[in-house]
Amino acid sequence: MGALGNLIAGIAHEINTPIGAINASAGNISISLDSSMHNLYKLFTELSKKELIIFLKIMGLIERGNTSLTSKENRQQKKIVHSKLTEAKIDNVNSITELIMYMKLYNEIDKVIPLLDIDKPEFILKSIKDIYSVRKNTENIKLAVDKASNVIFALKKFVHKESTETKRKADLIENIETVLILQHNFLKQGIEVVRKFEKIPLLNCYPDELVQVWINLVSNAIQAMNSKGVLTISVKNFDGKVKVSIKDTGHGIPEELRSKIFEPFYTTKKSGEGTGIGLDIVQRIVEKHNATLELKSEVGIGTTFTVILPIE
Repeated sequence: MGALGNLIAGIAHEINTPIGAINASAGNISISLDSSMHNLYKLFTELSKKELIIFLKIMGLIERGNTSLTSKENRQQKKIVHSKLTEAKIDNVNSITELIMYMKLYNEIDKVIPLLDIDKPEFILKSIKDIYSVRKNTENIKLAVDKASNVIFALKKFVHKESTETKRKADLIENIETVLILQHNFLKQGIEVVRKFEKIPLLNCYPDELVQVWINLVSNAIQAMNSKGVLTISVKNFDGKVKVSIKDTGHGIPEELRSKIFEPFYTTKKSGEGTGIGLDIVQRIVEKHNATLELKSEVGIGTTFTVILPIE
């Protein structure tokens, strides 16, 4: 009953977090649309041709996919924006600074300032913000849906010990490269990937399940390094077997936690960042392949997970 309670609590939290984000984003979209509709008539009847052109130019400066700032970086950028707006003698500097930061236009502030030399700069920026808010919250909903889907997929893997997939010959290096492609968006933020691949024979395995092993181990490595460091992946022939090592330069795992990290629903990650199912899935899949999983870690130096697979 205790284990069942932990399972229910863990999954409920992991599902409720993205559901809460979806609900909040949907509410924000509704508010933004109401505001946009209210201002639409005024926007296109009271603004001059010059102001409408400026409206479109500022809209064009907003780019998708800007990386989120840390709290410290956000404060620094906000000070820079505020200082430049003050120097340019822009009215309502505090309000306009907030609008610039919300729309992530801080990198374009030198282009934005000349466009604010009009009668109603704040009204134009607020109108753009309402439109941008719809897009931003739509993207947040997609991220939340993806997170919920990943939790459900992990739970299915946890519950279903057996797979209907049959063993087949597969290229293990190609298998790993697929994972690196899937994780590229996270790796490109500041992680150097070092490949040490030897020529190995095809393995008789469950390829899709091995992908889950590499995804979990690579994801853990990325998070352990806070997306900055060196990820070394080696594939070697080893005593008639194949040895795959995934090494990070992260914070390492304290000795007292090393036996616990494989327990279902045990996680060292922050709330909302992990289910604690990943390494349990890895261990199940490794055992299914009659393989072994080894862990070496040193606090402050990094961690290496090694999977030794038989060649059948």
